[in-house]
Amino acid sequence: MRQSVSATGFTPDRHARGKSHLAEVHLESDSQGGQTRSLHGPCMRPNRYRKPLCRPCLANWLGGRDSNPDKQIQSLPCYRYTTSQRCGKTSKPKYSLWARARIALRKMRIAFVGAGAVGGYFGARMAAAGIDVSFLLRPDSARSLKRHGLRVQSPMGDIEIARPKVTSNASIGSRPDVLFFACKAEHVRAAAEFARPAVNPETQVIPLQNGVDAPQMLEDVLGSGQVFGGLSRIFAERVAPGRIMHMGILPSIAVGERGGGISARVRRVTEFLGGVEGMAIGCSADIWSEMWKKLLMVCSLGSVGAVARAPLGVLLDVPESRALLEATADEIAVVARANGATVEDGFPRQQIARYRNLSRDTTASMHRDLERGDPSELREQLGAARRYGAAMGVPTPTLDTLYGALLPGEMRARGEIDYRNIGPRVAI
Repeated sequence: MRQSVSATGFTPDRHARGKSHLAEVHLESDSQGGQTRSLHGPCMRPNRYRKPLCRPCLANWLGGRDSNPDKQIQSLPCYRYTTSQRCGKTSKPKYSLWARARIALRKMRIAFVGAGAVGGYFGARMAAAGIDVSFLLRPDSARSLKRHGLRVQSPMGDIEIARPKVTSNASIGSRPDVLFFACKAEHVRAAAEFARPAVNPETQVIPLQNGVDAPQMLEDVLGSGQVFGGLSRIFAERVAPGRIMHMGILPSIAVGERGGGISARVRRVTEFLGGVEGMAIGCSADIWSEMWKKLLMVCSLGSVGAVARAPLGVLLDVPESRALLEATADEIAVVARANGATVEDGFPRQQIARYRNLSRDTTASMHRDLERGDPSELREQLGAARRYGAAMGVPTPTLDTLYGALLPGEMRARGEIDYRNIGPRVAI
């Protein structure tokens, strides 16, 4: 049996001008009596793309078929993107999953609001992989990034984007398909107002902040139905304009529907970005719980580290400091459960035990900000955990003590009060 159908959207007259492609899908009987698919048709894609597979063929092949693109792509025709060759030469794809999935699932435009440690790292990784990535920044930050470029120093491999795509006007240019918010948690609402012109009804918005409030803040400004729950796991720091230093674990992103479950649109984003080198991205069927678990880890490490003024290795070695770290994590876990998150009983201690796999010099961003005298996310992390606990009638004595100890330094960093750490000697 043999049946031919033309690929949707590709017409012979457009192909004749060399701008597109007319492909055919043939269903043929194999030796076992089943059906196999093969692709035929000329390819007129220009040389500059330099990708191993024909996007029109793959788009037609995958349209409405198996949800696992990598499985199908393994046997698809391969060609070298010259104007003289044709699709139909079968060979093993030479590129990684991200390249094949990127073509197969059609190109997506990605934008980041913020180009600090989080946005700079993930944005640079995606841009280095050939994905259309832009940074939506305030005018002064945009000028700085254009001038210095973007460079990442990482155990996963150093990368440099000499001319990142940067804009400070959200109403100019193409609307992104996916918009990542990678600014500090305290700036989410203002950043959403700033980025609102770039958001259309099809834009998928993913927050990467610490804490659990960002999705609701974004939804308040941008409307419901477009905002996912999201988080990032990364130990990185912006050490200079456009310069990101990454330490420790493989950076990752988790995305999920706010109401739970894994939808087709979540899968589309994660499959599109799933093969980018130097990072991982995955779906979560319970992103609310994942966000609380992350808050539990970064808030306990950041607050106890800031109070002790010591890195992770010291906190684990000193029994009293480790006990404070465990008590803080346990208390946040109780607050999380009271607010509908699923946090297993042994989760806090298991995570603290795994800290031994990290560098002894590891510190959380809140700790570093407080130690430098910069504004931190104290209120958005430790303060939020206390607030959620109070709303549910959960006592939080350890969190209250840590918050009280750190709040004066936070207030001084924001200019709300002024004092010196060590005053003049006064006889008593």
